[in-house]
Amino acid sequence: MIEINLPDDVTLDIFTSEYIRSLIYSNYIRFNVLKDVFFDLNIDIIPNYVMTIIYDDFWELFVDDPNTMRYKSKKLLLDKTRELTRDYKAISTSLLGTDKVVLFIDYKFKNLENNETEILNFTENLKNNLTKETGHSVSIGLSNYCGNIYKISESYEESFRALENIFIKGDNSVIVGNKANIFSDSIELDITKLIQNLIIEIIKNNKENIEFYVSFYFEKLLKSNTKENLIKSTSLLLLSEISLYFSNILKINNSVILSEYISKIIKENTSDGVRDLVLTNLLEYSTLLHKSNIDYIEISKAYIDKYYMQNLNIDKMAEIIGYSNSYFSRLFKKTEGVGFSIYVQKVRIEKSKELILNKDKSLYDISEEVGFDNYSYYSKIFKDIEGISPREYKKTLEAI
Repeated sequence: MIEINLPDDVTLDIFTSEYIRSLIYSNYIRFNVLKDVFFDLNIDIIPNYVMTIIYDDFWELFVDDPNTMRYKSKKLLLDKTRELTRDYKAISTSLLGTDKVVLFIDYKFKNLENNETEILNFTENLKNNLTKETGHSVSIGLSNYCGNIYKISESYEESFRALENIFIKGDNSVIVGNKANIFSDSIELDITKLIQNLIIEIIKNNKENIEFYVSFYFEKLLKSNTKENLIKSTSLLLLSEISLYFSNILKINNSVILSEYISKIIKENTSDGVRDLVLTNLLEYSTLLHKSNIDYIEISKAYIDKYYMQNLNIDKMAEIIGYSNSYFSRLFKKTEGVGFSIYVQKVRIEKSKELILNKDKSLYDISEEVGFDNYSYYSKIFKDIEGISPREYKKTLEAI
């Protein structure tokens, strides 16, 4: 019989760090490979909140002996964080080369209706105790609730970007991340998210918001000193994606009009001119869509087909197309023969079947990619719809 020794603190620390780093940097393949190891080490939490913890004056501490003392002070912050959260399902680590300690917590609420107040009170108490225990002013950036472990990287981004508001809030603060700010601060890089927001506003025929998103996008590009070629190429991508989306819904061939806009953008000499061309084209789609007798169930189906991997629910879809929840629910089921949620699941399963053809992807990765929170639920829905499990389906393909 082989004797198995419990892991020492160093081993546990290494794998705790690996668990957190794999998720915040979206290295899901590595995370899934090490899943069993994490479980054996009792690192089996499913975090629903992320906190980024810092000393307010970290880079001013110990000026005379910066490296050694800063390392020791950050180690103290990490140790005290672990000590103060030991009675909770929580793990934490420090990020090398930064002033940050990152905490993942699976926080169980006593009262689900009051969860925001509960997590804020918990974080406020943690901040106060850390300030007391370390002797230094501490601030904490807190993410919003996250129900999907594979989206925890977004929560980490929320939490550390929240700390950018210390200048406004002041030292020794708890600052909750703002999802709108995440979009605003990274808008020049996140063209996909921008396209989605514009599609929603075009469907709503909200011309003010269309103009806001376009103007803000260009403002961020200019502030970041983006080169002319990138401004034009992202503008062309934006117009091409949205043109394809609405041309399919409206069942029109918009290639001539799009080609004219592309030609004008390429020849345009100013960023304001490019912005105005993009805005004019998008407003044309908004006008055209709402002058037509378009079927709004078809709009919702087109939206599902494009964004099936996201957290789609009937409330959000009804809001986008401007119907009440109850009316939209009845109309959708009458038109499609199944309810909205079942329809979304069917689309996700069909998309996953396409991805299974790619033998380089694991079933775990595929389930997450098509929008399921966990593999077990994906497997159950797959079998309910297809009659066989995804593993069995994959085997039948491999046998061909």
